[in-house]
This record gives sequence, C-alpha cells and structure tokens, in this order.
Amino acid sequence: MEKFYKINAIESNIYNRWEKSGIFSPRAYETLNKNKKPYAIIMPPPNVTGILHNGHALFVTLEDILIRYHRMKGYNTLWLPGVDHAGIATQTVVERIIKVEQNKSKEELGKNSFLKKIWIWKKEKENKIIEQLKLLGASADWSRYRFTMDNQSSRAVKHAFIKLWNDSLIYRRERIVNWDPVSKTALSNEEVEYVQKKRELFFFAYKLKESVQKEIVVATTRIETMIGDSAVAVHPSDERYSGFVGKDLIHPFFPDRNIKIIEDLYVDSNFGTGAIKVTPAYDVNDCEMGKRHNLNFIKIFTNNGKIKNIFKPYENLDRVSARKKIKNDLIKFGLYRGIQKIVNSVGVSQRSGVEVEPIMSRQYFIKTKILAKQALNAVNNKKIQITPNIWKKTWNYFLSNTQDWCISRQIWWGHKIPIFYNIELMKKKIRNAFKKKDYAIESKKALKNSRPNSFLLKKALIELTEEDIRSFSVVSNKNLCLNNKKKYIQEKDVLDTWFSSGLWPFSVLGWPENTIDFQVFYPTTVLETGFDILFFWVSRMVMLGIYLTGQVPFSSIYLHSMVRDSVGRKMSKSLGNTIDPIDIIMGITQNNLIRKIKEHPIPINKLSNILNDIKKNYPYGIAPSSTDGLRLSLAVLSGRGRDIKLDLSRVQGYRIFLNKVWNAARFTLMRVVKTTQLLKDIYINLSFIDKWIISCLQKTIKIVRNSLKIYRFDNAAKSIYHFFWDDFCNWYIEFSKEDLLDNSSLVIKQQKSVVILYLLESSMRLLHPFCPFISEEIWQKLPNIQGKCKSTSFCAASPFPKEKSFFIDNKASFFMNIVISAVSMIRSLRQGIGLSAKKKVRAIFLVDTKFEKQKLENQKNAIKRVANIIVLSIKIKGTKVQEGNTITLTDEKIRVIISLKDILNTESEIIRIKREVKKISYLRLKMEKRINNIGFMNRASLNIIKETKQKYKNLKKKEKYLIKVISNL
Repeated sequence: MEKFYKINAIESNIYNRWEKSGIFSPRAYETLNKNKKPYAIIMPPPNVTGILHNGHALFVTLEDILIRYHRMKGYNTLWLPGVDHAGIATQTVVERIIKVEQNKSKEELGKNSFLKKIWIWKKEKENKIIEQLKLLGASADWSRYRFTMDNQSSRAVKHAFIKLWNDSLIYRRERIVNWDPVSKTALSNEEVEYVQKKRELFFFAYKLKESVQKEIVVATTRIETMIGDSAVAVHPSDERYSGFVGKDLIHPFFPDRNIKIIEDLYVDSNFGTGAIKVTPAYDVNDCEMGKRHNLNFIKIFTNNGKIKNIFKPYENLDRVSARKKIKNDLIKFGLYRGIQKIVNSVGVSQRSGVEVEPIMSRQYFIKTKILAKQALNAVNNKKIQITPNIWKKTWNYFLSNTQDWCISRQIWWGHKIPIFYNIELMKKKIRNAFKKKDYAIESKKALKNSRPNSFLLKKALIELTEEDIRSFSVVSNKNLCLNNKKKYIQEKDVLDTWFSSGLWPFSVLGWPENTIDFQVFYPTTVLETGFDILFFWVSRMVMLGIYLTGQVPFSSIYLHSMVRDSVGRKMSKSLGNTIDPIDIIMGITQNNLIRKIKEHPIPINKLSNILNDIKKNYPYGIAPSSTDGLRLSLAVLSGRGRDIKLDLSRVQGYRIFLNKVWNAARFTLMRVVKTTQLLKDIYINLSFIDKWIISCLQKTIKIVRNSLKIYRFDNAAKSIYHFFWDDFCNWYIEFSKEDLLDNSSLVIKQQKSVVILYLLESSMRLLHPFCPFISEEIWQKLPNIQGKCKSTSFCAASPFPKEKSFFIDNKASFFMNIVISAVSMIRSLRQGIGLSAKKKVRAIFLVDTKFEKQKLENQKNAIKRVANIIVLSIKIKGTKVQEGNTITLTDEKIRVIISLKDILNTESEIIRIKREVKKISYLRLKMEKRINNIGFMNRASLNIIKETKQKYKNLKKKEKYLIKVISNL
C-alpha cells in the first residue's frame, strides 16, 4: 500500500471500475423470475438551475448508504437518478444571463431562441450535476437516468392531466394566486418566502355619503390597493360601528363607486381601528368576504404589477410609487390619519426577489380534497411510514387543510398544458355570450375583423364562464395543432414543475405503460428527502400516486434535516455561504474560492462583507477532505434535529479518521503472516483481548444494522467510528503489536494474523456504505481470507456483515474493561499532573478476585508496554501495600496505585494545579452568570446558548477532576 491515502487517484479509478462492472444496475427479471427482493429509491431530482450544494450532498450520502447497504444484503437494488427542469427557476436564471450577456429580455430574443438557450444551459448544468453525483460516490443506475421533460415524462404528464381532466378534478377558474410581477406568472406556495419587514400601517378615513361629517377610519399596510376597495368590514359585535353597518361610503378618488359598510366574523376588532378595507381581488380573506357579501372584484394591477390605465391619475405607477402618491393625495384631501411602525410578514418571490402580489387570476386548479383524503389515510393506516414520527402531525395538518392546487404557469419553459381549443366552437360561444350582455369592444372587433386566434383566445378565457370554456376545450396527448392549425389553438400556459415532479416515482419506471420496471420496483421502498418539501412535493407524489396507479408510491418516507453553515444560517447563494461539495472533496485555494463566490447572485452592498468573511474563515482555502470524509461527516451529523450545522473543521476531523483507517490497514498488511487457519478453529485458544475485540465487532455490526433499519445514520456512523478508532486502533492494535514482531512465535503470529485480518476485512464491509472508496481500496488489497466473498471482486457487491452471537464473550469484555480502565486512569493522571507520556512509572493494580488477577497476569507485558509501566504488581484487594509517596486512583473495576518517588515534586505540583483550578473556577462562574442572565438568554440564539451551556459543563467537569487530583496528591 502507498504510505498515504491519495484521494483523487484512488476515488476516480474505483468509481469507473464499479460503473463498468454493472453492479449499480439491477436485473428486473431476477425479481420476477427468481423471487429476489427488490429495494428501490427514486432519486429526488436536483434542479438544473445550477450546481449541487451541501444540502444535495446530504441526500446523496444518505440514499447511497441505504442503497449500498441493501445491495450488500442481497436485494435487487435500484437507485434511479435524474434531474428536474425546474420551470420558473431555470427560466429566471437564464433570463438574467441573457440580460447580462446580451442586454436583452426573453421577449426581445424570441421564444424559440430563448428556449434553445435554456436547452444549452440544461445540458451544461446536467453534465456538471452528474459529475458531482459520481464524485460523491452515488451508486445510481445511470442506464435508467431520467429528466422531467424527456419523452417518457411528457407521455406521463399528458396521460395524468387527461385523466384528471376527464374525471373533473381539473378546472379553470378565477381565484386568488401568488403573482410574481417580474416573472409575470403565478407561483406555488413553495416559491414564496415569508420575511419579516418593517412596514407602515396607514390609517385613513372613508367619509359617509349621508354625512361627510361622519367617517370610518381603516388601517392597512398596502394603501395602494384602496384603488380596488369594494367595502369596509367591521365585526358584528363591535358596538362602535353598530350605527354604520349597511351605509354607503365615498371613495375619495372614485366617487361613483358604491362602497358598503358590512359586518363579518372574520374581522379582528383589536386590529387597527377594528374596521378593515375590503379588496376582494387582492387578498385571500377579502376574496372570501367578497363572495359572502356579493362584492365587486375590481382588478387594478397589470401583469407587471403596475396600476391599470383606467385608474387615473395613478395609471402605470408601480406599487411603491402608487403608495407614495396615494398617501400624499389622502393628506391633500384631509383623509390621512397617521401611521404606525410595525413588523410585517411579507411574501417574496424566491425567483425574482420582489414582493408577490395576491391577485384574482383565471388559472388551472386541481381539486385536492379527494386526493388529500386518500394520502391522509395512507399514512394513518400505516401504508406509508413517516420518519421521524414528529412530521406525522404536520402531514395531517397540511392534508386536512389543503387548498386546491394551482397548476398553471405563465412561462415558456415547461410542459405545455395538453388542452386545445376548437376555434369555431370558441367563436360561437363568444357570439352567444354577446347576446346576453355587452362584452368588451376588443372582443367584438376580434370576431368581426378575424383578429389573431391567440388574441381571441386570451379575451375568451378572461370573459367567458368556466362551463363555456370547457365546452370548446379538447384534451389530447397528441399535438392537434400540427395538422389542424386553423381548427385548433393550444393553451399557452405550462404546468407547474411540481405536477411533473409529483409523477416522478412512477413516470420514471415507464408509467402509464405496464413495464417490467414498473411491475418490479413500484411501489418504491423509501423516499428520502428534506422536511421542507413535505407538503409541496411529498404529499403531491402520494396524492397523484394513489389516484393514478391505485398504490402508494413508496412505503416509507424519511425526512432529513436542513444543512446549514457553521453558524446556523440557511445555505444561500445570496449569502455567499454555499460551498460546492467538490471543493470540499478536492480542496480549493482561497483565491479560487473567492472567484467562485463572486459568481453567486450576491447583492452589491453585501459582497464586500461576504468576501471578508471568506478570507477570515478560509485563510488557506479548503483542504481536501475526500468524498468519504464529507460523507462520514454528514452521516454522523444527520441526527433527528431540524438542522445540521456543517462546520468544515468537523469534516477535516473525519478526514483524519480515514488516515487512521489507511494506516491501520497498512500496518496490518506489513505485519501479518500467511496462514490457512480459520477463526472458529483457533477461537478457543485466543486471549481475552482477542475475544474482546471480536465481541466488540459483533456488537457494532448489530448496532449498525438496527440503526439503518430505523434511519439512524448518525448512530450507525458513530458506532463504526468508535469501534475502529477506539477499540480496534487505540486498544487492540496497540496491545497486538508485540505479538506481530519478527521475534514472536509463529503460532502467536498466525493466530494474531487470523484475528486482525478478520477484523479488518469485516470492518471494510461494515464501513463500505458510509465510506465506499477507502473501504473498497483496502478490501481489494486484503488476502483471500476466510469470510471474504469469493464470488465477487468488489467490496461493494460483497455481503454485509452479520453479527455472530457465538463470538460475543461478555467475560472477555469484562476483563478488557478492567485493563482499559486502569490504563486510562494512568494516562489521565499523567495529563493531570503534567507528567510526560514517555516517563515510565511503577504501579500496583488491585483487583477483586484471583481469577481477575490471573487474567491480567497473562497480559502483564502488553499492559506494561501500552501504559508505559516499568514495574507492575497485580494484587488482590485487601493485600497490604506500601502507599507512601503514591497517588491512588479508583473506580468500580480496579484500584491503581502509582509511585511518585523520583518522578514528581508533590508540593509544587499541588500549587500548580491549585492555580489552574482557580483560573477554571473564574471562567466557570463567568459562564454561570451568563446562563443565569435573563437578558442574555432572551437575546442569544439557541446555538449560542447551547454552546455556552456546554462550555460551562466542560469547565465544571475539569474543575471537579483537578480537585480530585489535588486530594489524591
């Protein structure tokens, strides 16, 4: 073996060999014909908006652990990879690029040219994402790779839409939606972030028509929407306004408008003045009041968020400008009644960064009540298990209160809605409608002058009823416009990205066709994803899966934590705190890291501070951690909390662990000798130290298997780490070194070789799902020993270890724990009194029984060497011993007496330790005051409070220990 573990050369070479061998690809026919158990995970498709970050590295790590583990357990495993077209997100990113590079809007570039740009972008980012996934060790089946806009996905999307439409579960209607005035499209709730902003609560008066001396004062944070007010509402039990209900108010800018004072239970009498303005077309709650009281729905904004031309003198003003002008006009008319500074939750588009506008818009919706009930029952009836269980309440709440799902988007990039409008039937409906009421002049002109069909369609969809529109709508999985351009025109809107993503678990397996993959791997085994998209994606997969296939899409849902930076902030390119996993794996210089950060969409006013933070936090760039180092870190950190704070210093710590693994393997291969002996044949002759480490391995295997069964990746990873670093390296190898020397007897060397090779080979298979590269590399170099699978040349395809109960020896563990306790006490004492680790000491061990004495005597030389003892006496408790000028340490297992003669000045040492205790005591009291300070506890973040309490706990523990040392001295 090489002296050092060379990350880059080894990892890339191994992955290529895995891929070429075909071990990542399941054979579906084996499950059908040979009854081999399937285990399937459909990879949550990363968006093609850019490269992966550490949040993606987490899902790749956890899913690959599950896949590798079950592959080694003999399952026919499928991990199907793919990427998502990410409709509005991708379109927004490419729009920005075109603006920067060509100073053009997408409209100026033209639809066809713009879509070509997106396809180029998609290919570039897709290749980068695949490269990242492979570097992360993803053992996915690349032969089945999918994209949410490939031909198969398109067939599935059309089939699903048509079924839902024909079953009357899809409808087109005017409802309040989140509108992005920059992207000019409706948004899903997932694409809206709510942030706390300082706002002004405006107070202004409406005058009563019957007497301008009387007025009613309302409060609003969005004064610009008063242009669309239809009423003022008060609570029925609010006596202050009992004489106002039913009366008319004067709109100061539009005196012809009739504004009624209504009473409604929705009104909170304690908010503002207890009277609220009602703008039915621009607020969800106002919309419901509008329906209850038959109010006018007055639309005041254009698609780009500006006031319509008909509302003079505010036409073409954006929302901010309109707000200022209306405030000034209210002051001028004597209706302004002041402001109050408040902090308000404001919805902001994730894509454009501007405030969303709730507006009435005619969109396509899915009726979700029936679908949600089925999804709700699937979890409550345990057809699907959610882990951690705490998210079951969230699931029940979401699905019990679900609203109809807006699935249409007014963008170019995405699945076009498969609805075609019969032009002649549409014109007929419009003509019939004209006989009933006076429709817009533009529509009449369109019919008379045969205006373009797209214009006619737009007007028809705005003006006609839902029933009328459905009568000339045709759904088809074929493009009816190809050969019938004069007869049909296709719907311009595209489907919400979550619609195609909601079909992902079964569309990727060939649905709606009954393919072999669909028969074998559906329902899939587990969905592993972040808790933040439980409702937006997970619930929709369950709803659509049950309705369209008759089965749940997966039997288990595991929701992982959110990866945040080392100070607890969400990973965000605008914050400059997202690090490419490849830069952690391969390492990166500070200059190159700064260059990459500058490419992020960081606001100019924040860039300088962010770059200073980068220089401060990464003075030497990022040292390479290897894939395995990053994966092991993420596995250890993935507990049951909501957040994972990824501190790169922790990652480097696990990189050091890999060095330990490499060095242990190298030492083993240098020292072992050839032998044909089997462990079970020599087991009876082994020392209690050998039996102890074999027993430790069995217990570790059991912990790992049980932990992975319940998705406790952290417990599994920690147990492997503890076994290999502490039990195997720090204790067993140290105790075994002498037995592997050239001057040891061949019998002892052969026995020790059998044990140590068994441990190392089993450990590599145990470690493999977590650290696939180093485990594969070491496993390949091990001799063909008992237990090593001969049917495969890959650790990745070898059997996962099973615990062997007959190798668990509790007596051996008991004796070894006595030894560990004694050596640990001696080492701890050395550290406490500042004694060099190289300084040999004289010691007496006092044990409880003759049997314990005999067992320790058998390993006396090894104990002396490991604990650096020059003279060791092992006696039974009660035996009289000379204790003058000694220090005694005791626990429930053993009593250790160490002679201080010629090695320590006791009096000066007591003085030194007392000084240290005084310093620690001062720091402990300082921390204690901080913890007891109510102001600090209220102001500080949870992370700071947790760190402070931990520091206090550590100082208290150290203080107690040193006081005990003083007492012993």
